[in-house]
Amino acid sequence: MDQRVLEVLNTVPKWDFPNRKDFLKAFFSMLTPEEMIFSRNIAQRRKRKRDHRLIKPREEGERVGEAKGGKFKENEAAILICVTNDGSKRGRGDGVEEHTPIQDQPFTATIQAKPLRSEVAKGWWTDYKKSDTVALDIEMVTIKQDGVNKNVAAKVGICDFYGKRISEAKVRRESKSFMVNRFTMAINGITEGGLRNGKPFTKVQREVENILNRKLSSVGHAIGNDFKALDLDAGSFNIFDLQWEYWRRNVDGIRLEFKLKALNKHFFPSGQFQDGIHEAVGDAVATMKIFRETYTREKKMNLPAQMYNAEPVPEGEIEPLKNKK
Repeated sequence: MDQRVLEVLNTVPKWDFPNRKDFLKAFFSMLTPEEMIFSRNIAQRRKRKRDHRLIKPREEGERVGEAKGGKFKENEAAILICVTNDGSKRGRGDGVEEHTPIQDQPFTATIQAKPLRSEVAKGWWTDYKKSDTVALDIEMVTIKQDGVNKNVAAKVGICDFYGKRISEAKVRRESKSFMVNRFTMAINGITEGGLRNGKPFTKVQREVENILNRKLSSVGHAIGNDFKALDLDAGSFNIFDLQWEYWRRNVDGIRLEFKLKALNKHFFPSGQFQDGIHEAVGDAVATMKIFRETYTREKKMNLPAQMYNAEPVPEGEIEPLKNKK
């Protein structure tokens, strides 16, 4: 790491809160949407790591400490209720007590009792209800914009946690306004006039935005590209990409992602997937099936689970798709 960067990192913690806040605003204003997503994921991982460290079952007879109003009972667990310097109180427990705002004070914390559940440490996905978990997939076409090829949304599909279709739409595009050839037709099945009866782009964009708002969007491949195709900021939504979990390195150590078809072939070898034309809803259903029946079940065996997997899939465990010559 550059020496100048290290000097800044060693200096910032010594600043007062207003200066640190101004520094963070300036820093985040320079980041790209993809970098903002990465930064948010780091913050979420740190929060979950802290929560799982603080919220865990106690051994029988173990005394954790004193809560306001008395000591913990044997069937209770501890939960951290954080009090910020603006006087707000946050935590993962119910029944937050009234408190006096704290002005110009550093971050403090108090311990509050919470009934012990059979399994306190859970995967990050349990922060979301199943009814708030959806999968999104977008089939794209290529247009020429300012002399540069750009992928834009053509078909959009969204399904719920159980694979039931929530939304399916075509985006209206005029004939010959996008690239069509034998290769593209073999993948998405879209002809030159195949999108003339679609919905206006802004209407489809607004419908997707309304569905994904305050939900977990689980997509199978290149999540940033899906949102870019709809001109939506991925950082504005709660997202999870299967590629964050399942990835590999080539012989040169470069990170490579598995295609959705390769993951389906590995986890569900007897099933058929993408044997013909790709459909947005079908890809969304396949993505959710991996998330629901494989990812969450595997992770329950090794809690707490993080959204971003820092380790590649062991070599040979999942076979990548072979490029056709």
